Amino acid sequence: MKQIAIMAKEFDRIPEENGTMFDNTMIAYMSFSSGVSHCL
Repeated sequence: MKQIAIMAKEFDRIPEENGTMFDNTMIAYMSFSSGVSHCL
């Protein structure tokens, strides 16, 4: 989670046309620590 917070802060520092990169970003975090894989 710490790496995601760092990435979000960096995105918030990058200006874009209508705000920052963070304003125009969707972060999807999925944990794969359950031990069960649902990937084919």
